[in-house]
Amino acid sequence: MAGLDLKTVRWHYLIPITSVLLFVQIGCGTSVYYVIPLEWRKPGGLDSVILHYSPYLRGRTIFLDPGHGGDDRYSVGPDGEVVEADVNLYVALKLREFLERAGVRVLMSRTKDTTIALLDRSTMGNNSGADLFISIHHNSIGSNGDPSTNYTSTYYHAVEGDTAYHPVNQDIARYIQRELSYMLGNSGPLSSFDGTLSDYAIYPGKGFSVLRNARIPAVLTEAAFFSSEYEERRLRKREFNDIEAWAIFRGLGRYFKAGVPRLELIDSVAVGEVQPSLPVRILDTDGTDIKSIAARVNGREAGYYFLPDSNLILVRIDKERMAGGDNTLEVVVQKKNGKVSLPFRRRVYF
Repeated sequence: MAGLDLKTVRWHYLIPITSVLLFVQIGCGTSVYYVIPLEWRKPGGLDSVILHYSPYLRGRTIFLDPGHGGDDRYSVGPDGEVVEADVNLYVALKLREFLERAGVRVLMSRTKDTTIALLDRSTMGNNSGADLFISIHHNSIGSNGDPSTNYTSTYYHAVEGDTAYHPVNQDIARYIQRELSYMLGNSGPLSSFDGTLSDYAIYPGKGFSVLRNARIPAVLTEAAFFSSEYEERRLRKREFNDIEAWAIFRGLGRYFKAGVPRLELIDSVAVGEVQPSLPVRILDTDGTDIKSIAARVNGREAGYYFLPDSNLILVRIDKERMAGGDNTLEVVVQKKNGKVSLPFRRRVYF
């Protein structure tokens, strides 16, 4: 296109071809490709989306953990232009900005280039009173891998059937992963159907420290591979980093908008002579899948009765199989749309 300086012009075309949407960027050989979110291209569009999700996010507390930093600045892109610790921090700070505008109370493990020990990160999150813990990272293939490798993944802890696994973590990961993959234009890993991965895939039977030691719902994002020369060029652009933060924000907004089943322990002391039980009420009954109810006492599966008229779950206590005194009750409920209740653990007595 004669007369245009392609080094300074960034165009984004939306070209429909049957059902496929193609985004094309014109530029010289060193240009990078990414798509500005549609809402950003409309006057007031960003504010409108924040306002849309605000009723579902307002009043919540979210803990952000920008990975690495301080003494840990060894993860650097092939051209030396991207330090993972710095990108992690920038994305987290931008995400904080979006969340706070929606009425979220945001706490962070670090807000500058400081050293935070791994165990301290999860401890800070556990003690924060937050509803959710998000650790923000960017990936690397390592010295022996294919340098062109690049994809987006979101991790949750453990695997189904493991006592450390809770489905809510995978649930949250799916919502964030969908938005990250779409907005960054990266597919998920071939080893995953939806782009989410158990951290056991990296450290079998152990997982990531920050997820393993988290006592609140927690996920870890690996938005892109800075070890890719092409992706390094994108990651060094603040606008692309902003899009990543925006994707995580949208994923959280969509997650909480879909509704999370809530549970309430009516009495922490088991009652009943013949069959002692603990009463738990389902507060969010809209679309609850009653067949999904699961209960455990001291890690052992427990039977239950469900009373639909009062939305009560009566968890049965088998005194012959369960120790008396101070015990732990866990209950999980799922909605028909697939959303799982947040971790529900209570100290109970019988």
